[in-house]
Order: sequence, then structure tokens, then C-alpha cells
Amino acid sequence: MSFLQKLTGQVPTEIGLLSKLDSLSLTENKFRSLPSEIGLLTSLRTLWLDGNQLTSPVAPEIWDLKSNGVLADMSLAGNSQLSGTVPKDVCELDTLVFDCTDIFCGCNCSCERD
Repeated sequence: MSFLQKLTGQVPTEIGLLSKLDSLSLTENKFRSLPSEIGLLTSLRTLWLDGNQLTSPVAPEIWDLKSNGVLADMSLAGNSQLSGTVPKDVCELDTLVFDCTDIFCGCNCSCERD
């Protein structure tokens, strides 16, 4: 018997104050959206978000972690209602895992349009 419950609600925006954080795993919870303040984590190399209930597009500030040259690994798998498009430069991460769907597309997905 397990007493662990999945986290629900919203990730606090104060997470952006953890400027030296280099790895963040919020896997297997019930988060529906992510605060753009995650983009303030300028030391973040690994971001695992798989197995949540994300529905909104990923904030541009989070994608920008790749452009800033720090983020190397990211997983968004198991968020079937996630929408938007993965930017082309994010496709160059060392590790990028996500589910291609009609509403979330990018990289080498069959839904990608040039």
C-alpha cells in the first residue's frame, strides 16, 4: 500500500528563485501548466516533466533555456494534451523526449510542417 500522492495544482512561480538549480524533475504528478519562471533557472541542465497532465503550450522562456546554452536534457513524454510546437533549436538537445500529437509537434514528427 502506497501513501504517496501525486502533486497537483501549480508549480510555484518562486521556483525561478532557485538560480543554481541544475536539475529539476517534476515527473509523474498532475501539473497542468508550468510557470514561465522556470526560464529563470539559468543553471538548469536537466528538466524532466514527463507523466503530468500539461495542457498549455510550453512558455517561450522555458524553450529559451536551450538558446541560452545551458539546457541539455528534457522530457515531456506522457503529456497527451500538451499543445504547441517544439522550436527547431530545442530539437538539438542531447536528450529530448516528447509525444508527437496533432496538437504538439516538432523536430521529426510527421505532423511537422516546413
